[in-house]
Amino acid sequence: MAHCFLCGDEIKEKITKEHIFGDSFLDKHALKRQKMKYGSNSEIEYSRLKVPAHKKCNSENGSRFEQYTLSILENMHHNLDVMRELHAPDHSKVAACVKEALCQWLAKIYLGLTFWEIGRDNHPDKEYQILLEEALSTPLIEYLQRC
Repeated sequence: MAHCFLCGDEIKEKITKEHIFGDSFLDKHALKRQKMKYGSNSEIEYSRLKVPAHKKCNSENGSRFEQYTLSILENMHHNLDVMRELHAPDHSKVAACVKEALCQWLAKIYLGLTFWEIGRDNHPDKEYQILLEEALSTPLIEYLQRC
């Protein structure tokens, strides 16, 4: 039984795979064929890090969100004043929106990597894998999915 990593609901129709790191982001930063190390001797290309998602969540929410966040990242050098405000106690509405988008993007990556880890076949630490799976039903994870 697969669950959508974006909304957390069970997937009853055909499963699609959402890239944890969007192709446009990977292309922009020449990371598509770069490899991430995991475990003691394993590697995987960033472009192959995918997790289950509903078709609608993937195409509508995932893609739209990736494009929005990528546009913020691409234009950060034009908005240095906004970037300086991100951690200030009194920041503008624009800075608040940028901060929210970046936090949500990091939450998406965190959730994606967690789902990917849970879905790995032949996991070297089954106990840890079970612990991660149990963590998916915590209020924090449910909150991140609502974001």
